[in-house]
Amino acid sequence: MAFGKAVVRGLSMVPNLGYGDELLIRYGASIAVGDVIVFRRSGQNDIKRVESISDDGIFVVGDNAMASLDSRTYGLIRHDQVLGKALFRVKPKFGRITNKKLEIEL
Repeated sequence: MAFGKAVVRGLSMVPNLGYGDELLIRYGASIAVGDVIVFRRSGQNDIKRVESISDDGIFVVGDNAMASLDSRTYGLIRHDQVLGKALFRVKPKFGRITNKKLEIEL
């Protein structure tokens, strides 16, 4: 399988991923609920967490619900829109990306 890089733009994945974080992506990886994925939507790449998977598509959400445009707004994404699964944050601090999200305390 091939690997690539994605860069987080925006605040939708805070506190787990921040603006400018560089991620190692595994293209074509199988995905599961809780995974952070990169997908193509409206001509650009987007990064969100998988909340549910069905035959009809994938429901994705940002970890920061207050700052995220996600499936709650635009609906399911198609399976063929998924580019890959985020495995590691490479910069600014190396670390594995888990399927457990940290919650924002209000």
